[in-house]
Amino acid sequence: MARQPAAGLRRRAIARPVWRLWGEELEERAKRAQSGEAVEEDWGAVRQRITDELTG
Repeated sequence: MARQPAAGLRRRAIARPVWRLWGEELEERAKRAQSGEAVEEDWGAVRQRITDELTG
């Protein structure tokens, strides 16, 4: 029983930095999108390119 709370604390301790980094990434992506720096791609084309790469 003592292991479960400790495991939960470890998961939360690991999750906090991950969420912080993901938040920073999202902010950076939003800045690039707002500035016009980000390149937009058609989702269908991206999906097809990924499919082609995976199926060789």
